[in-house]
Amino acid sequence: MKKCKKCFNLIKTSKSGLCKSCVNKKRKGIKMKSGWHHSKETKDKISKANKGIKRSDEFKEKIKQANLGRKLSKKQRLKLSRIHFERQGGEYRKKTKYGYVLLYEPEHPNSNSGNRIFEHRIMMEKKIGRYLKKNEIVHHLNGKKDDNRLENLYLVSSIKEHNEREVRKISCPHCGNIINKVRL
Repeated sequence: MKKCKKCFNLIKTSKSGLCKSCVNKKRKGIKMKSGWHHSKETKDKISKANKGIKRSDEFKEKIKQANLGRKLSKKQRLKLSRIHFERQGGEYRKKTKYGYVLLYEPEHPNSNSGNRIFEHRIMMEKKIGRYLKKNEIVHHLNGKKDDNRLENLYLVSSIKEHNEREVRKISCPHCGNIINKVRL
């Protein structure tokens, strides 16, 4: 039994005096202690070779499982969110099924998982000059959720205060007259 010249592990006899892992690393031109990294030219060749190739659903699922739980840098997350945003149609302004308007703001600290934030919250933030806290609510005075003019918006510090301010008018379904005002 001999020792490997680089890592000093015990090996059977070999012509080069290196173990199998050291031979493979030497053959690929990779530095031993720096890890498995490709050079920039090799990365460029790989990316050019893979462009335009259609991948099967099975292959995509394998890649998805391999990347599961992987931590991404902020720059990578923004790049991926931008790609996802463009695949979804690339709408900067999107209306929810509840009538609110969402804007695409990937760098906003309070944006949701799709990197969107409500337009009325952004308008109020610009007006007061700071980011809104999670518990702060922006109330639409006229009740129209897509009317985000500054004169129509009112900042409330809690749900209790919002419920005190909110007034719903109940009208008769037959004649349309307002019966009473109910405070929520």
